[in-house]
Amino acid sequence: MYFDENERLVIGGCPSGIDWTIEHINDTEIKHTSDKGTEVIINKDEYREIVYAFADEVQNFYRESKSKILPTDEFSRDGYLGFWKEWNRLRNK
Repeated sequence: MYFDENERLVIGGCPSGIDWTIEHINDTEIKHTSDKGTEVIINKDEYREIVYAFADEVQNFYRESKSKILPTDEFSRDGYLGFWKEWNRLRNK
C-alpha cells in the first residue's frame, strides 16, 4: 500500500478476486475486459449507477457497524485514513 504521485491510495497484492481493465471507449460506453479476455460493454450512466449503489451499500455497512479503533502502527493507520479520504473524494466527485 502506498500513495502515488497524485495522492491516490494504491493497494496491491490481493491474491484472490478478478482483475479487469476498464476502458472508456467513447462518451457513453465503458468496456470491461477480464484478465482472461472476456469483454463486456456497458452504458456509462448505467455503470455509474451500479457503482454508486454498491459503494453506498458498503459505506452504509461501515457506518452501521461498531465504532472503529484506529490501528496504533503508523502504516495501518495511514492506510485506513487514506482509504476513507480517497473514498469520500471519489464518491463526492
